[in-house]
Amino acid sequence: MVAAESTQQVSALGRALLSVLCRREATGYELSRVMSTSTDYFWSARHSQIYAELARLEAAGLVRHTDIAAAGPRQSKRYAVTGDGRRSVLQWLRSEPEAHVDRDPVILRAHALWLLPPDEAAQVLAGIERASRERLALYQSFERALDEEGQGRVPGHPDFGSWATVRAGIEFHQGRLRWCRDVRRRLQQSEG
Repeated sequence: MVAAESTQQVSALGRALLSVLCRREATGYELSRVMSTSTDYFWSARHSQIYAELARLEAAGLVRHTDIAAAGPRQSKRYAVTGDGRRSVLQWLRSEPEAHVDRDPVILRAHALWLLPPDEAAQVLAGIERASRERLALYQSFERALDEEGQGRVPGHPDFGSWATVRAGIEFHQGRLRWCRDVRRRLQQSEG
């Protein structure tokens, strides 16, 4: 059984890697690709961070590796989550959510928006809206792809987590677009 203390010491990146490894075994390179394509929209990490975290997870007994042949002169390592690693993820999922820390550069801009004349503030807002529309369209395309594959909305299937994540992104950007409309209305009222 995983001690509560060791579960709490797993970093957020460690949890992200463990959750990916719960789906399937992967090399560090494959994990890096998954992080840059699948989770980058909500959690990102550099290649070097991933390898360092894998070493920590292995030292804690949460993952193990096997050496496999690679294209280059060195062997590669294929990582798999251990029973303790899976229990660690489950224990974390069942625990109280961590306190959320808002470090959103868009909100930081909103905090200083009063410094601009309303027409310039509206231009800043237009850029935020454009970026949110693009991200919303991307998430909606992911949702369509998951729906085409047919397993995304099935609880217990690994794609259910992807669907839930994509839905969170859709809801977030729809909310951000509503916020942009509200702020834009206030800016227009101040000009009139």
